Order: sequence, then structure tokens, then C-alpha cells
Amino acid sequence: MALRIIVSACLLGVRCAYDGKHRRNESIIEMISKRKCSLFGVCPEYFIFGVPREPLEIFNGDGFDFLKGRSVLKRADGKEFKIDDIKNELKILENWIKFIKPDEAYLREKSPFCGVYSIYNGTFSGQLRNGSGLFAAMLKKREIRVFGVLDGSNRN
Repeated sequence: MALRIIVSACLLGVRCAYDGKHRRNESIIEMISKRKCSLFGVCPEYFIFGVPREPLEIFNGDGFDFLKGRSVLKRADGKEFKIDDIKNELKILENWIKFIKPDEAYLREKSPFCGVYSIYNGTFSGQLRNGSGLFAAMLKKREIRVFGVLDGSNRN
């Protein structure tokens, strides 16, 4: 039976980053192409906020904190989102995860949704903090193996 693998769509070359560009990572593409797997590319930020969009960061916590209602998702223009503001979209993502039943995920580090080990700290100062993004937290809560990946240098 083939592994079921989720990969951040931007790492696969999909132009879904906040600025309308991709974050293609050839190493991940090559590694995945050598494995017997079913591949699912996803961009939760695109699904919820579209492209292009204002940059987003989690303020006062990480994805786990956001899912518990203890932090907010901030846009660069100052607009804030609480869990109740995007709960329907998060429920759809949760149902998608249940349907896909992934074995593992390779997600883009630093992202407020996909960051696995580090995310921006919510001040839009370029500073990182330890923690997971919203989507990574959702996967980790389901005990899915999640790996953080840096984006490639080509950002067309």
C-alpha cells in the first residue's frame, strides 16, 4: 500500500504564497518522486484567504494556541482573526485530513499555517519563534508525522 503524503503546494511550484509566487523545493520534489506514494498538495492559506493576500502571522502563540482560542492570526495591515472567524474553513480542512488519512506531511517552515518547528512571531519584524502553524498543529494533533521544509531559492 502506497504512503499518503501531504506537501505544501508552494513547495511543489504552485503559485499560492501570499505574494502570488511559489516556494518550489527541488529536493522535496525529487525525494517524493522516488517514493511509492499518493501525493496531496495543499495550501490552507490559499483555501481560506486567496492569492494574493496580506502576509499573516500568529500573534501571542502558535497554531496550537490559536486552535485553543488563546492567540490571534494577524494580517500585516492589522486585521485580526480569531478561531471563530475561520472555524468553518478549519472544519473543512479537518474533514479533508480525515478523508485523506495521510501518513506524513512535508510543510513549509515559517508559515503561519504550515510551519512545523518555527513561525514568525506575529510582529511582522522578521523574527521567528519556536512553534507550529495552524495546519501543522492540526496534523500533529492527529499524530501524523510532519516534517518542516525550507523553500527553494527560486521564487517566480
